[in-house]
Amino acid sequence: MNLNKDITELFKYFKKKKITIDKNNFIVEIKSHPRYQELISIIDTLESFDIEYDVYKANLEETNKEYNIYMSLLKSKKGKY
Repeated sequence: MNLNKDITELFKYFKKKKITIDKNNFIVEIKSHPRYQELISIIDTLESFDIEYDVYKANLEETNKEYNIYMSLLKSKKGKY
């Protein structure tokens, strides 16, 4: 998981959804998480900023086509995100 890249993509998503948040505060919060560099650190940080989110585990074929804007984290066959 490349957290810097993930955060950049996350802020692109925030911009599309018109979610205003201080990027520096977000980064400080996520980097201070005890499980920094894991997906749970992103989830917990979203919660701390009262940002709504949903988490689903699905195959690519199962993704919901209803939503035109969403963010996904894909796992490779080698087990890396």
